[in-house]
Amino acid sequence: MLVDHLRGLVLYVYRVGIDTVNLTGLEPDVMRAFCKQLGDIYAEEGSTNAALATYSLGETEPNYKSMALGYIKKDKPNEARDIFVRAKDLEGLIGLSDRFVKTGDLITAVDILLTAVDIYEEKVPRGSRLKILTPYQSQVEFSIREKLSYVANLVQDLDPDRAFECYFRAFNRIDANSLANGLFENGNYEKALDYWVRLGNKENVLYGADLLMIDRKEDIAKTYYGSVGENAIVELLSEKILILDNKKPSPILEALSDILK
Repeated sequence: MLVDHLRGLVLYVYRVGIDTVNLTGLEPDVMRAFCKQLGDIYAEEGSTNAALATYSLGETEPNYKSMALGYIKKDKPNEARDIFVRAKDLEGLIGLSDRFVKTGDLITAVDILLTAVDIYEEKVPRGSRLKILTPYQSQVEFSIREKLSYVANLVQDLDPDRAFECYFRAFNRIDANSLANGLFENGNYEKALDYWVRLGNKENVLYGADLLMIDRKEDIAKTYYGSVGENAIVELLSEKILILDNKKPSPILEALSDILK
């Protein structure tokens, strides 16, 4: 069949230009195969618009991986990223993040990996962790989580929020807690507390909230006590803050004054 012997015709049309050739006589299946092969050539050289137009002409699915690789060849990694995201190509995104790490653009590398884990978790939600993963899913998950922890370590001094998000999404509680501990030791109490709340580290949250109380930041401490279910303390602090604002005696505080001393 002609469809099996199109390479020469495809290369000829590529050389002379598709606009100079009348393709109306090709059968539909031949037309699709022809446009697929020609579109792939355009994609691989980075001529994305020509590739998309050719795929459309043949009513065939675009080869997104080839298009992304074409952009990389033209040193246009951001455009390649958009293509990988559109195609939900996890391996492509992971490889592209390595490129940004090598060039020192750590923030972009982090954002690419977080996008990759978003795409992955659409397919394999966190709640399905107990389900048996396929070997491919296990390999992809391990690769993403490993990369997340790696770039988090590189970026944590530059952008602790992004670093924490990487550790958190990688299920790396040890390094996430370590990051929070370091922030707390440096006096960044509220950011550390926010991290501990997300990690469910109630003991550290209560410890940090207690220090906020000592620092006379009851209104802020109240939020953190509430985040770990200490509603009695929240009610007590709400009453105290209200009394301080209105300068009226508090029956609740008077009744509990012995406990507070």
